[in-house]
Amino acid sequence: MVLSLPMYALWTYHRRKMEEIRSSRDARIAEQTQAALVELRREIESLRDTTTQYDVSFDTALQRIDSRLNGMEARLRTLEHAPQEQRQSGP
Repeated sequence: MVLSLPMYALWTYHRRKMEEIRSSRDARIAEQTQAALVELRREIESLRDTTTQYDVSFDTALQRIDSRLNGMEARLRTLEHAPQEQRQSGP
């Protein structure tokens, strides 16, 4: 009985130390996870900015093409009406 008390104390000390080690390891993993999440948030924000820039650029290009197409259609209409007017006002 006298020897079991020191053995019990050693055993509980060992268990407490093991739990402390596990807790500190879990805390380090949690910090690493937090750092990884912060980095992912930064990357996602950067990707959003990039896609927004591409979207605006694409929209601008489509507007330019639409403007050019409207100009070409207007010129084509003008050219189509010009020969008809010349035929009607002819000799």
